[in-house]
Amino acid sequence: YQQALAKPTPTPVPDSLIEAEKLLEQGRWLAAYDLVAKGLEAHPQDLGLADLRSRITKPYELEKLIETLRDAYETRLRKKFAADQQKMDQITAATIGESPLGILRKLRELDDNRR
Repeated sequence: YQQALAKPTPTPVPDSLIEAEKLLEQGRWLAAYDLVAKGLEAHPQDLGLADLRSRITKPYELEKLIETLRDAYETRLRKKFAADQQKMDQITAATIGESPLGILRKLRELDDNRR
């Protein structure tokens, strides 16, 4: 009877939850999402991880992901073509006045290594 009334031992918080919250505070939401996904593989019943995953995916929808990909791709192309002023001018022209997805498409056309 005493054991039934005893306070339950708290469930340990997965390290991935703590680390993912830190990454999210730093604005590294994609890394946080990956960490939460891995944490859920190891702890599928953890409600804290499930809650954090839902908080990550809601404010950062597809448009934010496309903007991040566009920025990364533009940075990669600028490093790749740093010595080619003509390509640098084309990259600058491609990044003006379009939606992030349109810019991403234009940048892809400028890349020499595309398939």
